[in-house]
Parts: sequence; C-alpha cells; structure tokens
Amino acid sequence: MDIDIQEADGNLNAEQLIRMVADGKIDFTIADNNYAELNKSYYSNIDSHLILSKPESIAWAVRKTSDSLLIELNEWLTDKRFHKDNTYLQQKYFKFTRTHRQKVKSKYSSLHGNKISIYDEIIKHEAKKLDWDWRLLAALINKESGFDPDLKSWAGAFGLMQMIPQTAIKYGIDSTQTEEANIIAGVKYLIYLNKYWSKRVENKKERIKFVLASYNAGHGHIEDARIITELIGKNTVLWNDNVTEGLKLKTQKQYYRLPAVKNGYCRGYQIINYVQDILETAKSYTLIKES
Repeated sequence: MDIDIQEADGNLNAEQLIRMVADGKIDFTIADNNYAELNKSYYSNIDSHLILSKPESIAWAVRKTSDSLLIELNEWLTDKRFHKDNTYLQQKYFKFTRTHRQKVKSKYSSLHGNKISIYDEIIKHEAKKLDWDWRLLAALINKESGFDPDLKSWAGAFGLMQMIPQTAIKYGIDSTQTEEANIIAGVKYLIYLNKYWSKRVENKKERIKFVLASYNAGHGHIEDARIITELIGKNTVLWNDNVTEGLKLKTQKQYYRLPAVKNGYCRGYQIINYVQDILETAKSYTLIKES
C-alpha cells in the first residue's frame, strides 16, 4: 500500500495534530504510539489501531561529558520507586483512564444510599467556607484522588486533595496527617485561589472555572492563557470559548514563547478537560444527591 506523506507545519506538535484529527480538520496523522494512546482517553472519536512500523524503544541521550547525569539516570531507572511510579502512571494514563472517566461521569459513581463518599460530612462543612455547593467540592476530590486517601502521584502529590508537598507545607500539612486535615488544607488553598480570582473575575460561576483550572495547573498558566486570550481579541473573564482558546494556543511554541507569557508550555487541553469533568460530575451529583 502506498502512503502519501505530507509534512506538517513545524510549529505543530503531536498533541496538536491529534487534536486536529479529533476535530475533523485533518483525516490522519502519524504519532508515536504512547502519544496516540494517551490522547485516545481525551478524544473518543480517534482510532489508533493502524501500526506503521515495528515497535521501537524509547531512550534518553546524554552528552559524553555528562557522567554524573548518566549515573543519576541509571540509578533512578533501577530504583524500586521508579517502577512503582511507572506502573501507576501506565495504569492512570494508558490502561484505566477511559474506564475511570466513564465511572466518574456515571450517576452511579461512588453511590451508597444517599452518599457520595465516606467523607461527605467533612466535605459539606468545608465547602461552606468556600461558599460552594458541597457536591462541587466532592467532584473535585473525586477527580483528584477518587476518594483514595493513600494515593500518591509521581510528583509527590498526596491524599484526597492531591496537594504537592511545596503547597501542602504552606497550609500546614504533610502526607502523615488525617484525611480531614488534607481536605481542610486543600480548601484553604482553594480559598486563596478564589480570593485571587475574585479581583479579576466578578461572576461567581465563571470564577469557579478559573479556580478549578488553577488548582490543576497553577494560576500562572491561567494568567498566561488570559494574556493570549486578550491578544486574539476574546474575553479574558469568560471561560468557555474564550480563555479556553488561550489555553489551547498555549500548547503552541509561537504563543508560549511570547515575552508576555511567563510560565511556558502547558497541556492546555488537559486543563480544559479537567474543569469540564469536575463540572459534569458535580452536575450529576446534584441530580441525585441532597443539597
């Protein structure tokens, strides 16, 4: 079979090309299998079954003079923690992602009688401090940890709220403390983010989306997206079809390297999906849970 290969614009990366396939802008693209499998969890309409070459190993290369870096890499690859984290990441991003997303969106997710989780009373109490519907906070926790208090990410994020150690320290907790303490600290961080965005986004419903996005990626990336949003003539205080467009462009080199953009590249589509997933889960909870 003959294959007509057309070179893509050099500014486009694999993630952007796969997104163009999902949006129907192009029919096909060629991508490494790991990129294709990862993005299938976000775009249910793409098919990655066609294999064009034999499997190849992925490797790192270091300069011949970088002996110390080579030693560190080799030690890391043989460390038991690497294999544990690698297994977790493989399961999260390649094996169970689609199943997890379907489960989270299901109206039967985490249901036992009239409960979302065993932490409902704590969540209800803490949500009042945010002036949020408690089911929204529950949806965020579900997205972060699936209500698993022992979950730990490759980056060291831990507990129900999956706070990274640097942030957790600021709010007085570490990985040894209780589930309640973890939720309380996470809510304190959300209160900080809400206060930050209240000076910039007046509408509460819109502001919640900025807070959620910032919880996922940090408010620096979201501010960068607002700068790009303004550059393309869209509204910097509206999320859907406005700042989300800025986030999409922040995956492109010609935008994330602009002098005004301070925090570099980010996985904009992942942030958008994160916010959407939480809002959809919260909506499903409100249909079947008491307020």
